[in-house]
Amino acid sequence: MMFIVAVLALYGPLLELPGEEVSYSFLLEDSSVVSFVSDAGSVSFRWGYPDTLFVNYPGQPQLSSRNLFSISSYFRGGGEQNEGMELYSVKFVYNDSIYEVYDNYYSAGEVYATGLTVFVGPDTMINAAGLYSSRTGNMNQLLERFQTMEDLQ
Repeated sequence: MMFIVAVLALYGPLLELPGEEVSYSFLLEDSSVVSFVSDAGSVSFRWGYPDTLFVNYPGQPQLSSRNLFSISSYFRGGGEQNEGMELYSVKFVYNDSIYEVYDNYYSAGEVYATGLTVFVGPDTMINAAGLYSSRTGNMNQLLERFQTMEDLQ
């Protein structure tokens, strides 16, 4: 299930508006853009194309937008018995679906993965793989942005 949001403003190539900074962005295999953008006090998630947005969350910038996202990260150093890994995830609920943006690294095989997973109801999951080489920014920048917002509250 996909919802189209009318575009009333001119979005940049990474779905940013004037005055916004791109914290983390990447292309999906269908060439749509996934972006987290921020301004002075809020973070927004956008997915779509510069002329058509599928998701703009939250619709209006909110100073408390940090509380609308669930953030997790996990780091494990490698060793003889442990595979080193870095796992990042940002989740939120929009129109009764759970959206999860992930950015992961596994040292065994030097595997990098980024993408968007949408859980639509209890039985349907859509996973859209991202093009890792298309990333702008990184999850650390996004997490730092969320931390800065938390400190301001």
